[in-house]
Amino acid sequence: SARRRRCDARSMWTLLPCNSGDRPSAREMGITLDAALEKVNAHLKACPFTSKDRIDLEALEKHCGRRYAQPETVPAEIWSSLRAMHGIDCVVLLPPDSADSGRTSVGSDGIICLSDSFAALKGLPVNTCAKALLTACGRTREIQGDVFVGRVAAEWGKDNTLRGSMGGETPPQLLVERDWLEKAQRYSSSAALEKAPGASAFESMLLSHLQLIRQQDIAAAIAEAKAKAAREGGGPTTGGPSEEALHGAGAGTLSWTDGKTDITVTVLVPASTKSKDMRCSIRDEWLRIEVLTLPEGRTVVVDQKLFQAVKASDCEWFLEDAPRQTPANVRALTVTLEKKKPMKWLVLTRND
Repeated sequence: SARRRRCDARSMWTLLPCNSGDRPSAREMGITLDAALEKVNAHLKACPFTSKDRIDLEALEKHCGRRYAQPETVPAEIWSSLRAMHGIDCVVLLPPDSADSGRTSVGSDGIICLSDSFAALKGLPVNTCAKALLTACGRTREIQGDVFVGRVAAEWGKDNTLRGSMGGETPPQLLVERDWLEKAQRYSSSAALEKAPGASAFESMLLSHLQLIRQQDIAAAIAEAKAKAAREGGGPTTGGPSEEALHGAGAGTLSWTDGKTDITVTVLVPASTKSKDMRCSIRDEWLRIEVLTLPEGRTVVVDQKLFQAVKASDCEWFLEDAPRQTPANVRALTVTLEKKKPMKWLVLTRND
């Protein structure tokens, strides 16, 4: 039917591969913008072309505040952390233009370019096809890793909110159409970027969609970590209660989050744990946590050098009831580490 053909047409974007041996190809992305972004996210996470030898050391220093002379000197645990990082970077090549009623081959649609926001840290190769496209659009930016290019439509709702949806089809041959490329060149000038009507609202709308994808990734990672902790907890043994029953499901599990000025470390401990059972030592470059209520041989949760220096005198720890979603037979130890420098941490501790 005509409706089915329109849905199919609206689901095509172009993949520009970073591997020089592969050609640009059309990809079916689904009929909603969120579905398309989820497919882009899954593809970028699985990209196999990471290389430690290609790590951008300057970008790594800006990212974590630590300088490495050569890629081979980057510790294995940090390289593993870098490879696991993922996010989507969006470049608006052309914002939607409701006044364009067929004057260009993309009509009123906007054109966006999506890539891995951590490509330089992962050592992904430069994408020559994407670089050529950005140059044709008046951009001098170099781009790495696989890239998706697609048309996106936008319209204002009754609540004065801009809503995005899939635009028309974006096959590889569209990317060389001169009419919209020339329009993108005009838009790329600084004056045009400032005056383009609705451009900032369009970018904000895209950012909200990408943030939703990121939140879903975080939720999935948390669920996976909980499932792993449950599997490692073990089952009941003959003749007595299980270790989970005695010490709490997931007890001894450590997690951490990276804030702008501090690091928050959370350790699940048995519900019977009191402050007197804790041995928490925080030095400028070292963290040691021991929980005396954990099973013998597993009382030391961490005893390692921190990834970056902290202000030991400003750090603190406290025991509290665990979050509602955790088992009732555990409590939570929370440690707040105040950073000396507001740099992003790639790992909590390191072995050097």
